[in-house]
Amino acid sequence: MGLDGPDSSGEAELTPEKPNAEVRIVLPPKAGFLDIRLTDRTTGAAIRKVSVKVTLADDPDKSFEMTLNRPVCTLVPHNSCAILIPPDKPVLVHVWSEGFREWNESAGTGKPLRIATGDQVIWDVQLEPLTHPMREDVKKKNISPPLGKMRVW
Repeated sequence: MGLDGPDSSGEAELTPEKPNAEVRIVLPPKAGFLDIRLTDRTTGAAIRKVSVKVTLADDPDKSFEMTLNRPVCTLVPHNSCAILIPPDKPVLVHVWSEGFREWNESAGTGKPLRIATGDQVIWDVQLEPLTHPMREDVKKKNISPPLGKMRVW
């Protein structure tokens, strides 16, 4: 089956006798764009890396996962770290970063999202830092944290 139906072909043969050909190419709809801007909830500082998992709501077996590094985004036109989202389809999005808890709005099943073709959505996301249980105990008992690690054989 070709691009235009069962009678069309997606190929063209160019030869010295026939140097020109016409091929119809049908492109899918333009993706939607999701731009996630992460900050630390406790300090307000920008978080450099964002990890995202996008799953089709209607087909959980179809998903992709990626990590973006904000400083690298300055190399991209318009300083954008937008994630391409399938247009006009409901998706579930998970957002997290190393050293932080998953975004509370995406934890569990994921945050629902539907973006029209070519539209851009910006999420300002605040993440809660992970705290080591030892640190919480140290704070409560008001004792100094350990200066280093020791390995016992």
